[in-house]
Amino acid sequence: SETLPLQEYIASLLPSSLPRIIQICSGVYFQGSVYEISGNECCLSTGDLVKVISTELQKVTCEKLGETFEIPLYYSGEPTSFTPGVSVKETFDLYGALDADYSSGPFCFASSADFNKERLMIRKGEPLALLSVEVHDENKHIQCLVHRGEQRIQVQLPFSCKGNFYQLYSLQDILGASDLRCTKVMFADGSEDSLVLTPLYEIQAIMQLRKEVVKIPSNLEVDVVDVTELCGDVLFIKPLSLAEVLNLPTESFPTMAEILEGPDKQNLFKSDWFHSLRKGQKLLIHGKHHSKKILAATSRSKKSIRYFLISANYQGKFKKRPQDLVTVYDLHALFRQSKQKLQVVVTRDCECLEEEFPSLSVGDRLEVTGLSEAEVSSQGGQQRMEVLVCNRIAEEDEEEEEIMLPMYLEGRFVEEIRDTKKYSIGNILEECNLPLEMKVVVKDATLANDVLSSFSSLKLEEMVEESFVVASFPEDPSHCFELPAKWINMSLCFIEDLSAEFRESERVCGVDELSDSYYYGLRKLFTSHQPPPPRPPKSKKLSNAQTLPAKPQQLKPQCSKLDSNPKQVTFP
Repeated sequence: SETLPLQEYIASLLPSSLPRIIQICSGVYFQGSVYEISGNECCLSTGDLVKVISTELQKVTCEKLGETFEIPLYYSGEPTSFTPGVSVKETFDLYGALDADYSSGPFCFASSADFNKERLMIRKGEPLALLSVEVHDENKHIQCLVHRGEQRIQVQLPFSCKGNFYQLYSLQDILGASDLRCTKVMFADGSEDSLVLTPLYEIQAIMQLRKEVVKIPSNLEVDVVDVTELCGDVLFIKPLSLAEVLNLPTESFPTMAEILEGPDKQNLFKSDWFHSLRKGQKLLIHGKHHSKKILAATSRSKKSIRYFLISANYQGKFKKRPQDLVTVYDLHALFRQSKQKLQVVVTRDCECLEEEFPSLSVGDRLEVTGLSEAEVSSQGGQQRMEVLVCNRIAEEDEEEEEIMLPMYLEGRFVEEIRDTKKYSIGNILEECNLPLEMKVVVKDATLANDVLSSFSSLKLEEMVEESFVVASFPEDPSHCFELPAKWINMSLCFIEDLSAEFRESERVCGVDELSDSYYYGLRKLFTSHQPPPPRPPKSKKLSNAQTLPAKPQQLKPQCSKLDSNPKQVTFP
């Protein structure tokens, strides 16, 4: 094919010939870069393939005496071709007027000079519209219509009528015919200047690795060649995000994909598969689904805390472990979510400053029974406050005592667990309220190394509900992992449809270890809106300091920095 400037090539295209594939031959604008101005593509590199799918006329310009002016798209004048015929017959033969289809309007022509006919002066450039062809005495005539203001005048012209006649075209007629776009034209307004129309189009095209249809101005100074016949089967790659993959119909899977841009700057998972998500890596996309997972953390007493997402595919079993609580307010929160009796053991002495509330000693066993209100003395007088009602469980020879504890009271309470049931993740999601302290008592046999079983305690914190893309690597298609589309920034493209031949069974990994940043990102979604625990009421101003027991003053050991054997210090 011939190499043409982009403007000339687009001007010669007819809408019916689209789409066409062109290749950029010269005119590089910042090689390999893409720039857009107001949504228009303004960078094309040598060798780029562009699939033109449509063109839209933006404006038409003409040049006269070195000056360029614009013709409005709604221009209602009559630009005309420059080649005249010397008679009516020759003019009609020249333009094929008798054989043409004028469904969109009549054949119009004009004379390049004034002439008289039937006592009517036909002025230079005045449009004549063909109505019919008639034969009188074996001589052919044409019936024409002349518009003069509101007058419609019919004129009969013989085929032998001499003159310089030329066809008139509308602006849309010229731009819609490839053989007229580049010819010289003049305007049927008495002007004798011949001009060349230059239409400017907005090209809508598809390019490799572009998500959206790009818009290219046709006057970009590049040369192109039409390669439609050679590259008709070329697949134009469209990058997809994981969110876009989620929106595809189920029939699109399974399919083979290639990563165009991996999540290199993200650190979400500590799993090996996540670190393999690099540019150029092939992925087998099995499908998509919406699933529930549990966010878990190891014991916070450890120096380093580890975080996990556990899915329903995890086949290990859990047993409940006692929860360690530090305030009565925590006891109340656990009581509200507990579906069984809540009994705790006090593991640290604690004393209330208000006379209305009892003190607790190490070893006291409490059963929480409900919530109530109590009236206590404070600096502002009597004050009502919420309290937790408990039964202090007595020994065999003693009676139980009902006590009330203020929500702000700090102590140390350990939950008593009598539930020996082994729970699966499905059981936990259906039957239990989170958070829970659990321990893996039966390993997941499908995992080569069940890391959860190595911890003495796991806190199952929240239920996470997300949409995932299920994928695997082609070398191990049955070992699948789930990509959270909301969190992973990566792009990929489909390279092969496997829906007709792929029947491999999939097994999704049940546990993924999370990075700290991903864990805290998930935790932000579940930030509690509950009010903080209540503060203790302000005490009365007492003149006698001995009325309230003095709080022991905690002293720091008095020892030298160089003394490796610090002295014992007793506290009052």
